[in-house]
Amino acid sequence: MATTLRNYIGGEWIAPGNVEYLELTNPATGETLGKVPMSGARAVAEAVAAAQTAFLKWRTVPPVVRARHLFKLKYLMEEHFDEIATTVTREHGKTLDEARGSVRRGIENVEHACGIPALMMGKTLEDVASGIDCEYVRQPLGVFAAITPFNFPAMVPCWFWPYAIATGNTFILKPSEQVPFSSTRILELTQEAGIPPGVLNMVHGGKDAVNALLAHPGIAGISFVGSSPVAKYVYQEGAKHGKRVQALGGAKNHVNRCSAAPANAASREASSLRQARRTSRSATSSSAPRRICGLATASTPVSRWGPSSRLGTRRRCSPTSRRGARTARRSYSTAARPRSRSIRAATLSAPPSSTACSPT
Repeated sequence: MATTLRNYIGGEWIAPGNVEYLELTNPATGETLGKVPMSGARAVAEAVAAAQTAFLKWRTVPPVVRARHLFKLKYLMEEHFDEIATTVTREHGKTLDEARGSVRRGIENVEHACGIPALMMGKTLEDVASGIDCEYVRQPLGVFAAITPFNFPAMVPCWFWPYAIATGNTFILKPSEQVPFSSTRILELTQEAGIPPGVLNMVHGGKDAVNALLAHPGIAGISFVGSSPVAKYVYQEGAKHGKRVQALGGAKNHVNRCSAAPANAASREASSLRQARRTSRSATSSSAPRRICGLATASTPVSRWGPSSRLGTRRRCSPTSRRGARTARRSYSTAARPRSRSIRAATLSAPPSSTACSPT
């Protein structure tokens, strides 16, 4: 059933007035999922006011008490693990296996933030010079915000807000307007975990909301993940308004090339993989890394197309409802089939001179 999303401000779900709504669809089926409000400066100002009010009390709560809320949230996210992963697949289009992996990384960040009583400890050095001691402490600064991308709807927001609220700050999340359902569900769980009103807020929207976050004097710092041009813009605008900024742009997933694989062939296959990923909001068949390794044996099984939730969790590709993307991806699979290879998992071992890089 189609859902009209609302902002989460001061512990309440609020529908912004006089704004446009963006219709969202399931990229696998074309099914309408709902509408998201394209909020602007007014909603951001309301969220900042709620966060500033909550900060005055939240910063005085002992870290061990703040961490207890995250312990409960971690339990709730485990309990609703498959539901969150399914939501990621429905709104983004990636396979259920990939969605589960990203949700797991998000939960691990919440779990790590539970250790904040130790993580935010300061240090002391007596007699750093004659008669002088050196001491530093970590203290919360106020309201922080994050602008997160479409490719990891559940994971990337959890890189930021669990640590921010665990250290005594308050927070405003602006998720990608293309994939807002995962963040909405997780914030519903934060309510259930007992995180006080105003400590964590969410404002939906596009560029207007981003600009309002960057310019608002009540926000101490901004985190961003996305493309490099936008990261540069966020850094410049945030710094211009006196904010701390971390802007992560242009991240790539690395491709491993075994020493036995010809460099030119590996480059062509990597290009095909990148191009296929550009055609839709979903990942391509994982047979591409197999072809790049070039290890000998039988032909790779033909990929099946369709919604990941229907095909099961072990399918190797994700769907898309866009006709051009479907055609392009089928052409990659057809062209690669004569030269594709499969890897026998029981006997696979990387050559000593192979290079392995972890994904970002």
